[in-house]
Amino acid sequence: MRKAVVPALGVATMAAALGVSGPHASAGQAHATGQTHVTSQAIAASKNIVTLTIHWEQQKKGYWCGPTAARMALKTWVKNPASQSTLADDMISDWPHDPHTSDATKATKAMNNALSRSGFGKPYFTRGFKKNTPLYKKRAQLFKDVRVTVGSKRHAMVIHIRSNKKKKFHPNYPNRYVGHYVTIIGFNLQAGTILITDPASGYNKDWSKVPKRYWVSANRLATAMATGNDNHYYSTMS
Repeated sequence: MRKAVVPALGVATMAAALGVSGPHASAGQAHATGQTHVTSQAIAASKNIVTLTIHWEQQKKGYWCGPTAARMALKTWVKNPASQSTLADDMISDWPHDPHTSDATKATKAMNNALSRSGFGKPYFTRGFKKNTPLYKKRAQLFKDVRVTVGSKRHAMVIHIRSNKKKKFHPNYPNRYVGHYVTIIGFNLQAGTILITDPASGYNKDWSKVPKRYWVSANRLATAMATGNDNHYYSTMS
């Protein structure tokens, strides 16, 4: 499977705050641009915090979180990706609800189909785990995949999660069971956190206080990530 490496449309890292011209700028490059006090520690810090800047959008239908999360991820590849409707067709995301749309494989297939039509091949695959895989192993693999896909490749990921009244994915999530897709757009290595952008933000009263973007711990995301019938949880390029 060919893996296309394409610059993201917008990448904000700690390097910008440090005055380094670009996330991978070397000490020599920094010196050439007049930054005489950029240390190796500062350069390492630029790799510890990475966020992808994409235009957030809200899902147009209550059951289109998957297509919308996928569309936002595609924005790290192309300026105007396939529509929510087109991606929904690829994911069979219709009403009555098709239970198979909770399989991460559906979202990954939709993204790969869209990217293939644009000449990028099919760079994503889904990450699966065997039953009874310990949480710490899931968390470690998830964070590794985020660091490679978001940090090195500079592309977003889509993940399927579950939330309920007793254990909410975000404090402002609805007071009920929720199966939902969100997009991963960043990470903080030292804090052990992952940046989420949420297509349901403000969709209706239940989601009115959910922010467009928020940080969650890698442990919380690994706990909340869920699968449908295929034992696959999220899209990745690693």
